[in-house]
Amino acid sequence: MAQLFSLGSMSAILQFLSRRLPKKFRSRSEARSAWVSRYSDLEWSRVEHFLVLFCDAFLLQRAGVPHLYPDDKPMEIYREIFRFWPVDDCQFEHLQQALAREYRLEIPPTDFEHLTLGDLYERVRYAA
Repeated sequence: MAQLFSLGSMSAILQFLSRRLPKKFRSRSEARSAWVSRYSDLEWSRVEHFLVLFCDAFLLQRAGVPHLYPDDKPMEIYREIFRFWPVDDCQFEHLQQALAREYRLEIPPTDFEHLTLGDLYERVRYAA
């Protein structure tokens, strides 16, 4: 059977169906300077790629990437997104799969309770 969608069109469909970053996070100033001061301007493209991977795993619009800070906790973002109704935590499974596929990095599910995006990126840096 022929493939109905290319990878690019599937990505576009997922971005269309994605939700916005919760207002608590997206109403802040841009976070690039926080990432650059922690790492360097030379590493920003790798950080940005990691943040896009995070947004895709959580089905968040990529427009939220500039507002994600190194000290943001994925669990806090998750709880803010789903504060009005209980859901499963498949976003973390998707993030685990993406990190394993992209960086060959295994993160135990229990670690997501306390890790920040900066902590996760540190693991990505050393895995690459």
